[in-house]
This record gives sequence, structure tokens and C-alpha cells, in this order.
Amino acid sequence: MKSLRRLLTFWFVVAVLATLALASPVRAEEPEAPEPARTVLWALSGTSNTVYILGSIHLLGPEHYPLPPAMEAAYRDSQVVVFETDMEAMEAPAFQQEMLRRAMLPADTTLKEEVAPETWAFLEKRFADAPFTLAAFQRFRPWMCALTITMRELLQMGLRPDLGVDRHFWDRAGEDEKTRTFLERPEFQLDLLTAMEPEQEEQFLLETVRQADETRQEMRRLVRAWQTGDIRTLEDLVGKGFADYPDLEKRFLTDRNRAWIPRILEMRQVEENVLVVVGAAHLVGKDSVIDLLRRGGLRVEQK
Repeated sequence: MKSLRRLLTFWFVVAVLATLALASPVRAEEPEAPEPARTVLWALSGTSNTVYILGSIHLLGPEHYPLPPAMEAAYRDSQVVVFETDMEAMEAPAFQQEMLRRAMLPADTTLKEEVAPETWAFLEKRFADAPFTLAAFQRFRPWMCALTITMRELLQMGLRPDLGVDRHFWDRAGEDEKTRTFLERPEFQLDLLTAMEPEQEEQFLLETVRQADETRQEMRRLVRAWQTGDIRTLEDLVGKGFADYPDLEKRFLTDRNRAWIPRILEMRQVEENVLVVVGAAHLVGKDSVIDLLRRGGLRVEQK
């Protein structure tokens, strides 16, 4: 279940909770960052262009800017920037209202009634001395409670969704009048992310609370591995333990990776260089986008 919590934490923070805290990004005016030996960036040669594929961390702090020069160079070299989803549409009031509607329990139900008595007793004990009360969570579904707790931890670390890599390049591309497009509609991601069974939701909440002390440590390892292009550590953080949850791995990662491959292959046929920005979890390990491209006989070079 720890791997389930890790996967869903990444995904929900990225595609759901981050939309509640978007703001204009801070541009760090600092000297150029030293180039790591490798970055979470790959280059795929097309017929007459280059398709860059960049793994995003969706929450970062000001200290993580400027980004590695290779990433900025790939952006400057690209005329088209492709994201996982339409970030502008995610900010639309109608979408956010729908997202919050799905996060709410029915009007005649509370969180205390939704979970088992032993789960509620555990939550009461765990948060007895917290700076917030469980009453604040009574109207939310267990998954939303879990993610609110996780987001609180990440924000307290100084990590912010408005400084995420995807947000950084979304806004840059808008300002620079580059073509922006996306791989999935926001509604698809919302359907995907809110499809857990009630038992999974409750277990997700329990494990989130039990493992809350590890959230900061795991996120520090994740960011550090991303900064240094440490693919092995990223694979470990994203994929460890997924053998116990093949259906979730398929739904959240591998099915979507496979669906993106034809789109990426089409990008190799255009004249303009293209930068694809997706979550780093999609680019490491077996059946990742990079693995699928290589198994298809294509040379994909890590930058």
C-alpha cells in the first residue's frame, strides 16, 4: 500500500490539488545553474526535427531555479510545447467546481460515517494535537482528505505548484507565443483520478496518515534524483512495490504511456522541434514512454 500512496500522491497533487493553488510563477534571477551529468530529459530525432521529452516535477521551490541549462536549451530550441493536459482549462471555474463536487461526500453523509469505526478512532487519535480539526474534513471523500494532508506537508516543505516544471514552461510558452497543446483532456484525468473503490479510498487515507512522517523524506529524494538525472532512484521511488497493484499501475501509468506513443511518433513528422513535458513517473522504468520508444527501435538519448 505504500507504493499505492506514493503513486496516487504524485498524481493527485499534480492533476487535482495543484489547480487550487496556481499563481504566476516566480522567476529566479540567479546565475545559470551548473549542468548535472544527466538530466531527466531525452531527445528523439525525427524526420527533420527533434522531439525533446522532459520529466516534470510538479511542485518545486525557488531554490530549484534556474532549471538545468539542458532543459532551458530544449525549450528555446522548440517551437511547440506539449503538456499532459490543458492547464488553462484546469483553472476554469466550471472544471474546478466539478472537481470539488466529486471530492464531496453526499449531503447526508460525513467522513466519520463513510469510514470504519476503527479508522475514525485512529484518525481522532492521530490528529488530537494537530493545528486543525477533523471537522474540517467531514464533508470530503477520504481521497480528498488524504491529499489535503499530503499537500499540507509539501507546502510546509516550501514546495509550490506554481513553481512546478510544467507550470514554468506553460507560462513561458504562453508569453513567448509558442504553440501549446496537450495529450489528455482535464476531464479524462479527473475521471482517472477519482475512480478508486471506497475500500481503496479508505486504505489510501489510512496509509497517508500512517506514513505522513515519510512524505518529506520521500519528496526530498525525488527532487534530488530529478535534479541529478538519477534514473535508478526515480525508478525505485515510482515503481517499488507495484507488483502488488498491477491494475492501478496499468490504469495510471502504462495504459497512458502506450496511448501517448502514437502521438509522439506523429510529432517526429512535423517541421518544428517539439518539447513534451510530462510527469517524470512516465519516463522511467519498464513500459515507460522512454522504454516503449526504445523497444520500438528508436534511439532516445538522455541529455
